[in-house]
Amino acid sequence: AVQTVARGRFNFEMLQDLPHFRLHHSRRSVGRPLATAAAAVAAAAVAGAATSAAQLRPGTAVASLWGSRRQNRVMLTAGTASSSSGATQVASGLARAAVPEDGAPPVPAAPPWSAAHALPWQRLRGVYCVNLDRRPERWSFMQRQFAELRMHARRWPAVDGRLIDVNRLVDGGLMRVEAFPRYFLPDDQKLFGVDLTAGGVGCALSHMQIWKDVIEHNDDAGNDSWFLVVEDDCKFLPSFNEEQLFSRLRHVPQDWEMVFIGGTDLMKKQDALEVAPGVRRLYRGFRETTAYLITVNGCKACLEVSVPLSWQIDTHLTENEVELPDGTSYTVKPMGYCLFPPLVEQERELFKTDVQKAEHD
Repeated sequence: AVQTVARGRFNFEMLQDLPHFRLHHSRRSVGRPLATAAAAVAAAAVAGAATSAAQLRPGTAVASLWGSRRQNRVMLTAGTASSSSGATQVASGLARAAVPEDGAPPVPAAPPWSAAHALPWQRLRGVYCVNLDRRPERWSFMQRQFAELRMHARRWPAVDGRLIDVNRLVDGGLMRVEAFPRYFLPDDQKLFGVDLTAGGVGCALSHMQIWKDVIEHNDDAGNDSWFLVVEDDCKFLPSFNEEQLFSRLRHVPQDWEMVFIGGTDLMKKQDALEVAPGVRRLYRGFRETTAYLITVNGCKACLEVSVPLSWQIDTHLTENEVELPDGTSYTVKPMGYCLFPPLVEQERELFKTDVQKAEHD
């Protein structure tokens, strides 16, 4: 028998509260982050390495998004993401100077768009590139690739996890309270690549913003419109071009909502999930959000399975699965596949990860 992980319905009213982030600090929350963090770490030590992984096991049912906390939800509005450590302007499609550290000089603003205009890649409704304001060198790296591919891409200003008050994320229902103490654990006590970090929170919120943007501006497009989302350390392999991409997509089952064109098979089990030449189903052992194609329905499904956050975003995207009698399991929400061999990979020589660190540095 097929068993599906229980999953709560996402309250789409929340979408209006997920634009570019600004945290409004009320008097009630002033001074809470450090005090709460200290309390969380102290409680974790007493309990023995914080909330156990069993209590936060991926696949447990998502609690009601708002519940009794609706009145205390985090206020997220267009404008400035601010905290005591600096401010970043994140108006849609624009990049302005960021101040990563007190007293540090501003980082030069990256251009908002790729200069590539010659070939529109007509079968793509849009291309998003996630990039932190204080990472202009990464945006330049991506611009060079987009120009070579003659692909028009929109730079999406990433949420800087260092500027987010996670207390308010918990209050607002965007992070599970059980995940809160693990967020403050030292790196060597975290489940690497699974537990939330500042960079992981920023990454998750950035992708959520993009999904929201796709839904808001293309909700009438159905599943025939495709969007490409890439992170700023995405390296397009020589085999990547318009003809190759869409040639390989012809082999993907028509029920797809999300197709990863790169990623990592951590458990080395994905070859058993091949459904067509070069096409495999997703499962819990698949990781990375380096580059993927997504539909409007895929964006809705991704929001449903990832809010509230317990883990890093790529864990949420693969945990909702069916299990077959032979023990095989694969992801069904979003209905996802990946291309193998991949068409992209992470650029690991030029750039270090911003996601797997406690400091988003």
